[in-house]
Amino acid sequence: EEYIKRHNEIPSEVCAGLRTAGVAYLSIHRLPGAEDVLVLTIEMAGCNLDLSKATGPGSAYRENAICQKWEVDMETQYHNGWTEME
Repeated sequence: EEYIKRHNEIPSEVCAGLRTAGVAYLSIHRLPGAEDVLVLTIEMAGCNLDLSKATGPGSAYRENAICQKWEVDMETQYHNGWTEME
């Protein structure tokens, strides 16, 4: 619940930074029939864009202090449990 709540209140700087980094669409929803499973869908604006390079450490996106704090919070508090799907 806290993860969804945090994403319903994403700072405008993070939204703008993600768009600039190439994120065209981002959605989080519960997997039907699985109360404890969340699905995060991210679509990039270009087929050759690498999300980890566009938003990872050392990226222009993370030069913004608010974006940097958001990503560190997400990585340390939540993302250790994600499984990447192709």
